[in-house]
Amino acid sequence: MPMWIIFKKELNQSVTQKQFWVFYVIFTGITLLINLNVYRSLSAQLVSIQPDIAQRMLEGMPGRVAIFAGFIIVASMFANILREKSDRIIEVLLCYPISPTSLLYAKAFAILLVYTISSYSIALLLYVGACIVEGGFMALSLSAIMTVIIAPVVLGLGIFTFNCTLLLGTSVAGIGQRIIFICFFLCYFFGARAGTSGNLWAFLLTYIVAGLVFFAIAVLLQKKYLTKERLILC
Repeated sequence: MPMWIIFKKELNQSVTQKQFWVFYVIFTGITLLINLNVYRSLSAQLVSIQPDIAQRMLEGMPGRVAIFAGFIIVASMFANILREKSDRIIEVLLCYPISPTSLLYAKAFAILLVYTISSYSIALLLYVGACIVEGGFMALSLSAIMTVIIAPVVLGLGIFTFNCTLLLGTSVAGIGQRIIFICFFLCYFFGARAGTSGNLWAFLLTYIVAGLVFFAIAVLLQKKYLTKERLILC
C-alpha cells in the first residue's frame, strides 16, 4: 500500500504541474512540425527511388521519434527526485513501512507510465499527421506497430530503473545521468540507422536489448547501493 501511495504522489507531483503541460505542448508541437516537414520531403524524394525501403522507413518514423521525444518530456521528473533528496523528503518517505527497493520502483514505474503515454500520444499524432500529408490512410507493418508499443516500455523500464537507482543510492547522480544520455543517444543512433535502412525489427531489437541491459545493471547496483542508510546519507 505505501508503494501505491508513493506511486500516486509521484504522478500527481508531475502531471499536475503547469510547467509539465506547457513543456509537453510546446515540445510536442515543435516535434510534429519538424518531423512532418521531414516526412513530406522524404516521401517525395525516396518513394520515386526505392519505394519498398522508403515505405518501411517512413512508417517507422512515428515510433523512432516518439521514443526520443518521450524521454525528453519526462526528464523533469528526475529533477523532482533530486529535490526530494536535498529537501530530505526521502527520509520522511522511508518512515513508511516500505523497503528502498519498493520506493525505487514506485518512482520508476510512475516515470515509466508518463513516458509511455507521452510516447504513444506523440506517435499517434505523428501517424495522423503523416496520413494527412499522404492524403489517406497509411497501412503499418507489424514491425512498425510493435516498435511503437514495445520499445518505449522495455527501454523506459531499463533506463528509468537504472537512473532512479543512481539518483537514490549514490552520490554520482550527475555522472550517472550523463552516462545514460550518452548510452541513450548511442542506442538511438544505431537503432535509427537500422530503422532508416528499413529494418524495423533490428531497430526494435536494439532497444529491447538496451533496456534489458540497463535493467540488469540496475538490479546488480541495487543489491549494493540501495539501503536505507545510503538513501539518507547520499
